[in-house]
Amino acid sequence: MSNASPRENCVIQFNYRTPAGALINLYAQDVAHASQLLEELEGLLPQSAAIESLITGVDAAKPIAAASVSTQANGSEPAGPADAPTCNHGQRNYREGVSKAGKPYKAWFCPSPDRATQCPAEWVRD
Repeated sequence: MSNASPRENCVIQFNYRTPAGALINLYAQDVAHASQLLEELEGLLPQSAAIESLITGVDAAKPIAAASVSTQANGSEPAGPADAPTCNHGQRNYREGVSKAGKPYKAWFCPSPDRATQCPAEWVRD
């Protein structure tokens, strides 16, 4: 068994990003090796999707960290994670900051890691 990096003899490189965002890199020595790797990947993708689905479900179920929730003097935001609104994906995450356009924002965001399935933000009005 060689200690050489798979990239040392690489002639063909494939980069594949799964729907959940995991990056898979394949390094092939020639066309036959690339074909073999792609066939192996095809067999692994259903397992990878099942694992990502499980991880995404666990991630969505995690409680909001207390540091991500704040309280304004006027009380417009909830006092803690127990008061956080929810959506189809679990408890929302509170964030505030300044947009690229320089405008301040405050909102509750969907916890889904997949932007395509995220619920619309709930904006906090002062």
